[in-house]
Amino acid sequence: MSFHQAKQQTGNTVDGEMLRQVKPEWAGPVLLLLKFAIKAGRTRLFTSTTSEELWDGVKRVCEESGVKVNFTSYKLRHSSAQALADAGHSRRSIQWFLGHSTLSAAISYLKASRYQGNLINAALGASKLYDNMVSMAFGKFVSVDELRQADEAQQIGGIIGERLIAGIGLCRSKQSACSFDPVISCYGCHKYIPALNPPAHLEAIAGMREQVIVFIKKGGSSSPAYLQMMQALAGAQRALADSRRILGVVHD
Repeated sequence: MSFHQAKQQTGNTVDGEMLRQVKPEWAGPVLLLLKFAIKAGRTRLFTSTTSEELWDGVKRVCEESGVKVNFTSYKLRHSSAQALADAGHSRRSIQWFLGHSTLSAAISYLKASRYQGNLINAALGASKLYDNMVSMAFGKFVSVDELRQADEAQQIGGIIGERLIAGIGLCRSKQSACSFDPVISCYGCHKYIPALNPPAHLEAIAGMREQVIVFIKKGGSSSPAYLQMMQALAGAQRALADSRRILGVVHD
């Protein structure tokens, strides 16, 4: 589908129509709007010719439906462009989306994306401090078969929240001899040997993320236990990424 470029700035926008491909799951409402337009004798979905006119109509319908609108159309536009930058799109892609004639407008979004990316990575436990997961494990991984054949005392298992976690790897000594919490303390420990077992690491990550949410809801995001959980989450994500890469696992 195409639409009129309502936002006009001299020297900064491209004249003419802008094209967008409609996702199949969104096609229903678009086809319904087209049906109404044809019935009214129009060739376009909307009668608005300016962004202000269209936005006033949107706010009116939202108000009639009880939907609170505390933002502007420009904020929606900029949020969309920022989402593209955060998703890794190029300057050219963002330029095309915005309808700008130059690449310069996309630079601010990319700069903000790098800053946001660092904050998000830190919050989700993807800090660069834990990128040496493989070296901490002396470059060694164990296969699922090796894990099953190993001494049970060396096989790591434990409970995170309400999840029973097992199969994440081996302890170089014995888990029973460790005074720290199992699983959580293992990721990042120099005695830990990660397993080439992505599902087990995914289960551990899911359990730790649930506990992170519990900490945040109870206001304990500055406690030592929360910080330990974040470090463990970082190690688990690193082990997951490395095991997937070694196994050649393709994932979404």
